[in-house]
Parts: sequence; C-alpha cells; structure tokens
Amino acid sequence: MVDAILSYAIERLGDLLIEEAKFLYSVNAKVKHLQRELKLIQCLLQDADAKQHKTNSLRKVIAEIRDIAFDAEDTIDVYALEVASRKGSSAK
Repeated sequence: MVDAILSYAIERLGDLLIEEAKFLYSVNAKVKHLQRELKLIQCLLQDADAKQHKTNSLRKVIAEIRDIAFDAEDTIDVYALEVASRKGSSAK
C-alpha cells in the first residue's frame, strides 16, 4: 500500500514539476534529485513492509511514513491545481 502511494507521488511529482521546470530551469535538477530519493525510500519501504510483522517499531515507522506519503500526495495535488489555474488564467 505504501509502495503504491509512493509510486504515485514519484510519478505525479515528476510529471508536474518537470512541466513547470520548462519555466524554471534550476528546478529540473532538484526534481530529479527528489525523484531519486523517493525511489530509494520506496525500495526501503518494500523491504520494511515484508519484515513489518517482526517488530512493533517497524510497523509504527511504516504507518508514519504512510501518513507522510498521504500528506505529500495531497500537497502534490494542491500544487497541480495551482499550476493548472495559473495556466488557465494566462491562456485567457
């Protein structure tokens, strides 16, 4: 489940920010760096998810990261709406 959320966040973040990066050159490198970090976190979470039955603390960490991933998804969606509204208002 966490894996799916992070996959969405990685894909959506990349699509949105790389599109925006056409206007902001320096953002492109930062977006690619963030995508690499998110993919690393995703790999670590996959391993942790497979082992979570072993320790209570690992279950808590996974739950916390899941909450953070949901917050990140919400932030990305808000950003996407803002970008879309700016593009819509500039096209008029």
